[in-house]
Amino acid sequence: MIALDYGNAIEGGLLIPFKLKHEKIAIALCMTRVSATRAISYLRSQGLIIKDSNGNFVIKNS
Repeated sequence: MIALDYGNAIEGGLLIPFKLKHEKIAIALCMTRVSATRAISYLRSQGLIIKDSNGNFVIKNS
C-alpha cells in the first residue's frame, strides 16, 4: 500500500519519506485513531517499525 508505493529502500528497512499521523493511517485502514495508535505501539514494541530522526516511519526488514 503506502509503503510499496512510496517507500524508499534503506539499510535495514523501508523508509516512508513523509510524516504520517495516526489519524491518517486510521482512515486509510478503516479503523479508529485509537485502534491505529494501539497497533502502531504494538509494532514499535516488537521492533517491526521505528521512527527516524525526522519522525518518519521505517518498516524494519524481518
